[in-house]
Amino acid sequence: TPFVARHIIYIFKEAMTNVAKHSGAREVTLQLFMATKHIRIILEDNGQWKTPEATVPHSGLANMKKRSMENDLIFKIYHNEYGTRVQLDAPIEIRH
Repeated sequence: TPFVARHIIYIFKEAMTNVAKHSGAREVTLQLFMATKHIRIILEDNGQWKTPEATVPHSGLANMKKRSMENDLIFKIYHNEYGTRVQLDAPIEIRH
């Protein structure tokens, strides 16, 4: 729905902002894959993961997770010494 689509846009807007502000990445890719019953969107960078300080509120990551949960989206973050991957799976219904 348009409502869910807006939340997906906000999730990746936040993810891209985090890359620009915190990662020091030199390369970033955004990919979209379509399967039979879902789409997968992946944002990957080659920057460093910045562990959030426990004493400072971090609404960006929390908002991404909240938007995903509220809209039945599967949200995952992977990170290692080579970079970070934000992955979102969203169910789709194809109407003919």
